[in-house]
Amino acid sequence: IDAWLLSRNYGILKVNYRGSSGFGHRWSSALPDDNGPTCADDIASAVRWAVAEHNTAFTGTPESLPIAVMGKYFGGYAALQALAASGDLFACGVIIAPQGSPQM
Repeated sequence: IDAWLLSRNYGILKVNYRGSSGFGHRWSSALPDDNGPTCADDIASAVRWAVAEHNTAFTGTPESLPIAVMGKYFGGYAALQALAASGDLFACGVIIAPQGSPQM
């Protein structure tokens, strides 16, 4: 999927949001019980940072770039939350086998 999106000029950023493994107990336990919105904030912040830091040829805003948000399992749930909270940042979303919530 990454290659297909890149071939169509989409930007891809893979985020290790709070709660991800591999960074110790403090990092993996940094999410509150309702962790979807927190992950969505992490994803949106990462997108804004990446555009500001690494896209020197572009003079627009993150909202005007073709950026996709993608996730699988819990990442799919986080991607859905990111689309709901910051849909203006993303041109599309790819959600693979998400963990759902009746409140969504």
